[in-house]
Amino acid sequence: MAETRPTKIENSAGEPVSDTQAKKAIKDTLTHSIRSGGWHSVMLGFGESYISAFAEFLNASAYQLGIIGSVPLFIASILQLAAVKLTNIFESRKRIVLFFYFAQVSTWIFILTLSYFFRSVWLLIFLVVLFYTFGSFTEPAWWSWMGDIVEEKERGKYFGKKNRVAGFASLHF
Repeated sequence: MAETRPTKIENSAGEPVSDTQAKKAIKDTLTHSIRSGGWHSVMLGFGESYISAFAEFLNASAYQLGIIGSVPLFIASILQLAAVKLTNIFESRKRIVLFFYFAQVSTWIFILTLSYFFRSVWLLIFLVVLFYTFGSFTEPAWWSWMGDIVEEKERGKYFGKKNRVAGFASLHF
């Protein structure tokens, strides 16, 4: 199977860059991706693991706990189909990934403040749906992007390193 590699790499101004600059940009991207995986594990450990507990703190009923444990992921999975189309529409997968990562992380501010001050489990459920949806929108673009910049023969080594960092972060946080 032939590997699809980017034929030209441009800087932020849209100008072509040299092979040396392109290799450095790819190396920097892969390094940032590994760090991102570690921080994602921290977000899982400190955040996602405690959503149900936070809902209980807000006096959620058993019905609401069932919804918060299933509906947000179901909706995000369905909407991920739109994320694939989004990836095909926009030229920059990096922009898609960064925008939706930022949106997902920012959702925590609203989850913690609005849900706490309004003591609304239904608001919490809505915000958790947004959180998971923003996260699911990054997936197709991220995997496509990484598939283009991680050489096929290096994928095992690279993703192994990324998973080690993520695993370490999830155990220690």
